[in-house]
Amino acid sequence: MTHAGKLYNLAASRIAASIVAELPETAAATCTLVSTIGAPIREPAMVDITIAATVSDRTRTRIDDIVRGELAHLDRLRDELVASHLTIS
Repeated sequence: MTHAGKLYNLAASRIAASIVAELPETAAATCTLVSTIGAPIREPAMVDITIAATVSDRTRTRIDDIVRGELAHLDRLRDELVASHLTIS
């Protein structure tokens, strides 16, 4: 069992921070992840990324890779949260 809202909140923050850190042309980024009841946690109903940059095909591909990578590690994120290695503000 998982709490998609808590995990998605942490994952979205990490995704936005990674986009800004890994794409120097990006001044700011936000990420919103939306779940569907009963759907696998790694398959959000919606992923919305807003960035302050011109989006090239290379940038779009890199953002997709960042999102997929973070979603692939949601189990690890959950485990860190349960072990109290992460806090939610």
